[in-house]
Amino acid sequence: MRLLGRILLLLLIAAGVYYVAVTTLRIDLGLGKGERLSGNLTGTRSSIAYGLDGGQWTVFPLTGHADMLRIVTNAIVDRPLVEAPEEGWLYALDYRLLDGAGRELESGEFYHRTRIRQYRDMTSGEVVNQNAFLAADRVPSDSRVHIMPLIESAAKLMLKVKSMDAPLQAITVRSYEPEQYTELKLDAAWRKLTSSRRVRLARGSVYNPELLLAEERRNLLRNSWKPLGPLGVQGRDYRVHKLFVRHGDLGEPLDQEILPAGLYMDEWHRGIVQLPEGRSRVRLEFTPVRRDRIPQQEPIHIHWYGRSLDKRDVSTHNWTPDRIAFQQEYEGGLLEIEASGPQVMRAYRQMDATWQEITPDLSYLRLYMLDAEQPIRYTLEHMASQDTPLRIDLRVLMSSTDEQQETEVDYRLLDDKGEVLRHGKLTLLATPSLYDRLAGDAFNELITEPTSFYFRLPGDIAAIELRSHAQVWVNAYTRPMNLVRRVRIPEDYYRDLQDTGYQPAWFIVTPDDERQLVDGLRTAALNIQRRPPVDDPDIVAGRYEWEEFRPEGRWRGRHLLVERASQLPIREEAMASLFYPIVSGRDEQVRLRSVFGRETVTPSLVYLRQGGKRERLSLFLDERLFYQTSLAATQGQIRLPAIDPGVYRLRLESSGETEWFINHTEVDGQPRLRRFSNRLGSKGMVFVYHKRSAGEEVLTGQFFSTSQSKRAGLSIKVSRVGHSLKPQTAWTFADRFYDLRIGDGDKVPILGAQSQHASAGVRFFLPLGEDLEPGKYRIHIEPSLGVEGYLSFYRLNPGEPVKTDMFVERG
Repeated sequence: MRLLGRILLLLLIAAGVYYVAVTTLRIDLGLGKGERLSGNLTGTRSSIAYGLDGGQWTVFPLTGHADMLRIVTNAIVDRPLVEAPEEGWLYALDYRLLDGAGRELESGEFYHRTRIRQYRDMTSGEVVNQNAFLAADRVPSDSRVHIMPLIESAAKLMLKVKSMDAPLQAITVRSYEPEQYTELKLDAAWRKLTSSRRVRLARGSVYNPELLLAEERRNLLRNSWKPLGPLGVQGRDYRVHKLFVRHGDLGEPLDQEILPAGLYMDEWHRGIVQLPEGRSRVRLEFTPVRRDRIPQQEPIHIHWYGRSLDKRDVSTHNWTPDRIAFQQEYEGGLLEIEASGPQVMRAYRQMDATWQEITPDLSYLRLYMLDAEQPIRYTLEHMASQDTPLRIDLRVLMSSTDEQQETEVDYRLLDDKGEVLRHGKLTLLATPSLYDRLAGDAFNELITEPTSFYFRLPGDIAAIELRSHAQVWVNAYTRPMNLVRRVRIPEDYYRDLQDTGYQPAWFIVTPDDERQLVDGLRTAALNIQRRPPVDDPDIVAGRYEWEEFRPEGRWRGRHLLVERASQLPIREEAMASLFYPIVSGRDEQVRLRSVFGRETVTPSLVYLRQGGKRERLSLFLDERLFYQTSLAATQGQIRLPAIDPGVYRLRLESSGETEWFINHTEVDGQPRLRRFSNRLGSKGMVFVYHKRSAGEEVLTGQFFSTSQSKRAGLSIKVSRVGHSLKPQTAWTFADRFYDLRIGDGDKVPILGAQSQHASAGVRFFLPLGEDLEPGKYRIHIEPSLGVEGYLSFYRLNPGEPVKTDMFVERG
């Protein structure tokens, strides 16, 4: 009986202890009567958070030694709302910074969009949140972090809720400022840390805390944060919430598919892969994004773009469940991959016996949102009172079913007092981009191709202000007015977006109120890619007019016999300049062709001799001697007598080892192109070009070096007359420098110059944009010191040429 009494007494004591412990625990954690404790909190670490609700300011004292604050917030939602974890909520906080006397130094607001992500624990299979309260009927959302720069004299931070979506009950906040350690006390401070604090600081390191080097430990302390507590009385000035946060491997997310590593593409977004210079075998591997949807016989189109118009290839591959990779040899250039559904691709290049991954890294561009409520302003920095170029890129969001639509943006040019000197409208046409896509939560939204506008702003323009009644995304760029546009050939063609040797044409500038735009969730990250070239179908089909230019003043030049590597169609007008090889002593059947409907054809022979001895030439057509002469020069051109077009049996006999070529025909072998080029000396040359259209016109130059250097520099300046404040839709770089790599390939014979050769030609392009009005422009081309050679300068005019030819037939 006594034993039974003792057991009963122990049970009563245990019940009392349990009641006191639970009551104390509920009081400490803010649990009300009847609130249930939540589930498994294993693997979590508790943190004190302070509630913001009821529109009341919560005040945090600052130490005065920090230059920034880290503000971590969580929204509190009702437990039933967790059933829709993909739904996001928007909230905003007002803040004020005060000095020691209570005077306001700065005020503003910042916005966050949050959601509740759930994970499945890989060990237990239990569904858990990253953040949790002990109370089962309240759930904290995902954490959102805001970094706030501090004014030096700031002594207090005040926070309150500005607005929040209806389902949200309150906002919790945790404020931190950097720990302040003197360099001499860093080692001692590490020794004073608890083991759990050391583990938390080192969780981003590869090694455990005990294996860290002394300098690594110091760096962790230099980048550590300490929490700040609010002023006042708990329950009256602030409320306390104990937040439990899971760290480490959270498990598998339930509310989103994690994309496999690689380049994403779908029916609205194509992928671009930069192929390094040289020929190599390339392997493309594809993975479906959705595990529950394996493609069945869906086509994948692969477009290859080489450096020239004739270097193109298109192949189509049908996806099958047992075939997820393709291999093919390509030269350097660009691959454009077009898929019919969500895919992720990885690319590899074969290097000897191994495969090197060449999947492009994602490059990001920050966009800023215009709307009717708040304009965006860019303040200009003029260099030595020079005009300042400014480029504005505009984009809008659209759905896959939207048609092209026009959107307007108002702009105002302001002086340093804010007075409007000029205003106008920028109109953009919305065309969905096949290459750029938004990152983050707006992943599946379509964005348009940028519409670019260019300003040349004089020194009295201090700023530009943009405003739109529709949501428009904007970027701005600038460049020094006198900066030379440098282009490396061919390296810039094979570059990727991370190439540090490439000089950008334009440099990004940020708006004046960037911080407010970021705080107000009016920014977005955009994944950008290079664009493939756009080919002119007329030029590809051989429908164009060749227009060659001669320099101003007295000039010299020579004919060069250049290998024609292009596989594009041969135009009738080019028959006289194309020379096909013929072999001495061998009968060949040739068709001699006239041009422009002439009744006769006058072919020519070009010869390249090895020795200096006189040589005898005899040319037979259909077994009859047609032409005979002797040769003394090492190279040259022979104009043959006129003859009727038609098919002939040709045999050429010569006494030496000579290469022979004939035009106005087509025979087996790689033809050569006879091209006239001007001699480019140290003083350079000037071309006068007449721009005929209001659109872009592209001039082409081909330089043949006679110097020994492996590189050649050409400086090109285009004269410009006047400028306007009116925005343009193009910008012509009037001052350029081309850094040309001279190849080690076959040398080009210089006809009429005994035993002289030039390097293979290096081609470059000079676009004259639609910002240049029709008229005459002087183009000055000057080589770098020690560079000499021959220059061919011409333009291909697309479209069927107007053939006006006068000739006299003599019988």
